[in-house]
Amino acid sequence: MFVIQNRILTSLLHLTFLASAVIINTPIGATYALRLSVEDFEFDGSLGPEGATIERADTNHFKVVLGHVPEHPTWCNRLQFQILQNSEGNQLQLDFTGSISGGEVEYLKAEAVEAVRRIQRDRPVTPSAVDSPNAKYVGIIENDTVWKDTGGNEIWCNGGHMIKERDTFYWVGYETKPKTGFRNIKLYSSTNLADWKFENNIMKREGPFSILGWAGRPGLLYNQATKQYVLIFEADSRQWERHKVGFACCDTINGSYRFVRYLYPEGNRSTGDQSVYQQDDDGYLVCTLDKTVNGKRYLNQSLAIFKLTPDYFGIEAKVYEGFDNVDGNPSIYPRHQTSREASHIIKVNETYYWFSSGLQGWNSTETKYATAKSLSGPWSELNVLATEPVSRDSYNTQHDFIIPVIGSKATTYVYVGDRYSQHHGRGVGQNVFLPLVWDNDEPQLVWFRGWTIDTATGLCDADDTPSH
Repeated sequence: MFVIQNRILTSLLHLTFLASAVIINTPIGATYALRLSVEDFEFDGSLGPEGATIERADTNHFKVVLGHVPEHPTWCNRLQFQILQNSEGNQLQLDFTGSISGGEVEYLKAEAVEAVRRIQRDRPVTPSAVDSPNAKYVGIIENDTVWKDTGGNEIWCNGGHMIKERDTFYWVGYETKPKTGFRNIKLYSSTNLADWKFENNIMKREGPFSILGWAGRPGLLYNQATKQYVLIFEADSRQWERHKVGFACCDTINGSYRFVRYLYPEGNRSTGDQSVYQQDDDGYLVCTLDKTVNGKRYLNQSLAIFKLTPDYFGIEAKVYEGFDNVDGNPSIYPRHQTSREASHIIKVNETYYWFSSGLQGWNSTETKYATAKSLSGPWSELNVLATEPVSRDSYNTQHDFIIPVIGSKATTYVYVGDRYSQHHGRGVGQNVFLPLVWDNDEPQLVWFRGWTIDTATGLCDADDTPSH
């Protein structure tokens, strides 16, 4: 606890946390925030002795107004408090004001923040904190490292998608080894999002797929009516201009997928990055579209949503197109405002969130998002995805997709980011999983080098300090 008495901060290193970890514990489908609130502090008395008060200034930033000793108006009075919960993983900032000189106020603020950081640094990550009755659902996610599958082989799974079948998550992605081009689309499985079993190269560069120089951004859908799994991917070949959309299918999720067709989603308009979205029995293609203006083709110029045919093997109708970079005027608007890629849609409560990355090749980028109440819009302007601590490149990743982990006690949204370190040479590893949290319907990405998730309960336990 902090003890502040007669202008002197005493027992500073006796700062203690009564909760051993940040545990997100909200009802299913509810939104939550990984932040401290005034209610997390306990004082001697309702707000503190002798008139001391506390109020929230910003995220994990509080203003403490100190009282004064009755006989000495220029001395601050004794203040004692404990942080009951939501302390670990947060970088607390306390501003002390009141009957105390300015220099000593700054000293107390700096020392208090440093004490919190020292206490939290290098805590071990353990699965026991989420207390699952079945260990197979508890995953310890370690970022900033090279991930390997349960067979000991390096995981190669970028630019993909994830679906859940019963208690198992299936993660599909393409192999992104340098200077190899398209080789395989891979499938991995896990019950805890941390221990991944290699299932199969579900699509190889052979047969009808041998004409492809590039096959990326695969998405998986299950069609309840046809009882088939449908793989939708961007398909590049010298036989046509730029990317078409490729379709393949299989009777089992981890089998060898059969060729269905290649097509442009609208006329002869080619595509960039793409993903899929499913709501009930309806499937959707979400993609970046190219655009021809005055006879000139502009690449990656807008984002679009297309409803798929009932069998998911084709395009039924365009639902939305927007965020144009070129709208008939040959001038190009700044690409950080439009020209988005690596986009993916999720729905939280009654709001759709459309996340996307900047257009910077293999490089990591800031993530932005738009919101709407309907897939057909209107969609909001692009907003920067907040990060804690602040990062201008999504902690050295490119946004790939968000997977909701719906458990018996909570729902945790997991940000899946691609780190193409094998191409740009910055950082370690190719994959990063992080919790995405909400505060008043605004999402925030929170960095943890190591954290634990229980996919059965949906609870998330962040034991590591959020510093990057």
